[in-house]
Amino acid sequence: MRYLGGKSRTAKQIAAIVSPTGLWWEPFCGGLSVSVALAAISRQAGVVSDANLAVISLYRSVQAGWVPPEGGTVTVEDWHAAKLLPDTDPRKALIGIGGSYGAIWFRWPTVEKRVEWHKKQRYWNSIDPIGAAGRSVVAKVADLTAARCAFEHIDFLAPDTAPPAGTEVIYCDPPYEGTTGYEDATGPFDHVAFWRRCIAFSALQGPAPGATIRVYVSEYACPQWVPHEQVWSRSSGCMITGTGSGLDKRCDSLEGKKVRTERLFRVYPSFADVPVSGKGPDNGTVSGR
Repeated sequence: MRYLGGKSRTAKQIAAIVSPTGLWWEPFCGGLSVSVALAAISRQAGVVSDANLAVISLYRSVQAGWVPPEGGTVTVEDWHAAKLLPDTDPRKALIGIGGSYGAIWFRWPTVEKRVEWHKKQRYWNSIDPIGAAGRSVVAKVADLTAARCAFEHIDFLAPDTAPPAGTEVIYCDPPYEGTTGYEDATGPFDHVAFWRRCIAFSALQGPAPGATIRVYVSEYACPQWVPHEQVWSRSSGCMITGTGSGLDKRCDSLEGKKVRTERLFRVYPSFADVPVSGKGPDNGTVSGR
């Protein structure tokens, strides 16, 4: 299932770096691409969670044997009816993501956008029809079930949230700062609180004697005040345009072209814990955040 900010193209690379040796936790599981890659490379059980109850309900329902409907586009009536479904109904997330424009939570395209895509023979809902989205979810849930993974509804930023017992590594793919997120589903995202929580969790004792929990975060940039090391990056063509939205600041320049650079950071308890190799000038930091 296509998912806003999904990592289907980079999941295997990220998993190879995170490389769990024990229980892993992905608290922003989204479309499950990285979860499946982590399970495949580690052969260890994991906890797959998200703050969006509707998404977790979809995965749990499929795990329990619910079969998503096959094919067909989503009508306006279907789409509006799905918005009113309870978060425990698996159809809500299936339509709210798989049947929405750009895989954005219940985003219905404007008339102008529908006309534009239709002229290009790319009618918006035919790119990821409900049938394809459902089959993708079934396959990924099957892989994670075979790996003994659990699906949990957990809000990473809730005051009482703590890593599952025995966690060895945490991989976070949060809503990127300054980009479209899932505020309509889970409310505004506190980025400062998120980074503080990552620092706090990185200081907790892991299952191995003398080792703390390893915490990794995918983002475009990491605040200077966060102890971190950039461990991976990948640049691709930047589709973000315009200056009014502020999103253009997420594009970098590379050999005269605008690119968008995805980065993977490891977060540490303090700057004293950051390896010397991670303190160079190209560490993906951004000031004033």
